[in-house]
Amino acid sequence: MSKLITTIEQYVDEHLDQPISLESMAQQLHYSKHHLQHEFSAAANWSIYDYIKKRRLHEAAQCLLKSNRSIIAIALISGYQNQQSFTKVFKEIYKVSPSQFRRQKRTFGLVGASNRLLYQFPSKSIIRLARMEELSKLADYMEHIQWAFPYYEERSFYYTVNQRIKKGHVWVAVSRELITGLLIYDQANNRIDGLSSLPFLWDEDIEERLLKQLLALTIFDHKKLSTTTFRAKDKLDIGERQRLLNVGFTPHKELIEVGYPTELMVYKSR
Repeated sequence: MSKLITTIEQYVDEHLDQPISLESMAQQLHYSKHHLQHEFSAAANWSIYDYIKKRRLHEAAQCLLKSNRSIIAIALISGYQNQQSFTKVFKEIYKVSPSQFRRQKRTFGLVGASNRLLYQFPSKSIIRLARMEELSKLADYMEHIQWAFPYYEERSFYYTVNQRIKKGHVWVAVSRELITGLLIYDQANNRIDGLSSLPFLWDEDIEERLLKQLLALTIFDHKKLSTTTFRAKDKLDIGERQRLLNVGFTPHKELIEVGYPTELMVYKSR
């Protein structure tokens, strides 16, 4: 699977400025369409078409931030017929129009080219407290899972995680030195600032195992433990919200975090 997923991603990256069809991809890579789609979806938890769309939108967002190209020009090179259709799809993901996004000048990690190492076959992840020397690995993990945290900001992440590691409030899932999951706890607000795992390892139930470590080592009122995630039907969410529901969180109220619409979730012991 590792080599095939890498090959698919490389093919997409090399053809982002051209029409891409599953038929032509399958023909050039010498696999059936069904096999390509099945293997990619199993690893990434989204379809190849979704990946292509979000990769293009990621590149379009970067172009908005780093160039003076007109929005219509960016729309056309992103594969859209006109600015209106581009704006509609862009807002579904970024929650603001391309012009608003450009004015905000806020970086927004979405679906950049992945770290090829993520698709190796790791052994079962172990859960333990994070170590200070792992800060760069934690940042690398976040770089490749930013779709789960659309309001993520690298600068505040380094400061926050540094402080939480000192308190023993950051847990990681690790497999062969690769960080595969993360939980960041804010004791002052009895809140989880981040609970996630790599999608291709979702069958390991890493989030549930991380949460058990937190609940076992603290004496707070579990009923007031909270976190935030995507709102229902957010098109950027590939299953993160449902996974929080699965481990015992329930929707409480809608919020706006760093300009992004989210939902506060409260934990209820099962």
